[in-house]
Amino acid sequence: MRSFRSIALALFLSAALVACDAAPKQTLTAPVDATVAAESVETQQDETSAETSQAETTEAASAAQEAAEEAGLQALAQKLAETPVGTAGSSLAIVTVANEALPLGEALRDEPDVFVEAFIAETEDEDPALREELLAELMYTVDGLVRGDEATLRRADDAGVTVNESALSADEWATVSEGLTAELAK
Repeated sequence: MRSFRSIALALFLSAALVACDAAPKQTLTAPVDATVAAESVETQQDETSAETSQAETTEAASAAQEAAEEAGLQALAQKLAETPVGTAGSSLAIVTVANEALPLGEALRDEPDVFVEAFIAETEDEDPALREELLAELMYTVDGLVRGDEATLRRADDAGVTVNESALSADEWATVSEGLTAELAK
């Protein structure tokens, strides 16, 4: 009888082991798969959130830069409007304004209307011919500074101006000059 029990127990244990091996493994890994999937979704959300945050930061920086450039163009227009014409110090004053225009070349190229609108607003009581003369003198002086014209550089030195680095080449400034002149003529 003892051997019958031993055989029955052995058969029972064998059947139990076979049943365990035959059981679907998905039920054992389903909670793990759900956890992995949840972590994957969280990671994707974090990455999306980081990308959105980075995009928002980039947009904010771009908007701030654009606002600063616009303010710079408006300040430049005001200074040009205040520049005397045909007086003893006018050539020194224009070289100072032209020097301040050098770092704003890209903004002047990209948004000539902002500068011209501000310039017209600052000189609304002036003769349009005076506006054209001031703008032409500004562009002529910018060209002299960019090309390293000796006379223009001497005037800058006489005015106590350390010449700024230009944002554009002389050829690009010629295009800016044409764009500003065309915008002023509208």
